[in-house]
Amino acid sequence: MALLRGLAATAGPQPMLVTEALGVGAGTKDTPGRPNVVRVLVGRAQGNDLPADAHATPTAALQLEANVDDLDPRLWPRVIEELLETGALDAWLVPISMKHGRPAVTVHALVREGSEDAAATLLMDRTGTLGVRRHRVERVIRTREFTEVEVRGHRIAVKIARDQDGAVVRREPEFRDVAAAARALRISERTMLDLAREAAAGLAGS
Repeated sequence: MALLRGLAATAGPQPMLVTEALGVGAGTKDTPGRPNVVRVLVGRAQGNDLPADAHATPTAALQLEANVDDLDPRLWPRVIEELLETGALDAWLVPISMKHGRPAVTVHALVREGSEDAAATLLMDRTGTLGVRRHRVERVIRTREFTEVEVRGHRIAVKIARDQDGAVVRREPEFRDVAAAARALRISERTMLDLAREAAAGLAGS
């Protein structure tokens, strides 16, 4: 247990993995109501046993959601921005119809374990909702990294995704940087995006 506490960064449910070895050990001390047994699984989170697209580091997260039918729609963009600024992995809105046919939205936020209370409080403060639902989800994600390219004197962040063999499968410029550069250069966002993608495609070693 001392090793586990020293080596493990987080604790949670068993992730999706292909089990390669299993060990079980029993101690000599008997504690009422608690079996003195330790089970250790050794496995891998990627490989041929997972779906072809699952280069993946399977990770757990929590999805928060709330139905809101009385918020001025002009306020939603800032709510989403605040969720992302405070650490949410993603945030989005889904149109719904509530009782009596009232139009409304469900706001969703995907957050890391340990940050769900702060995100739920933010949702309630900003939207006026009286409750936030939450449930655990498993994600399968590709390895990603960020770099930058320079286009006409402007720095554009580029997200690079790799497959299980380390090969690049996608290079995508950060659209916020693209939009800012387009405004500064007084050209269309479409033109700037094409220029940024062309620069990203020419990145060496990625």
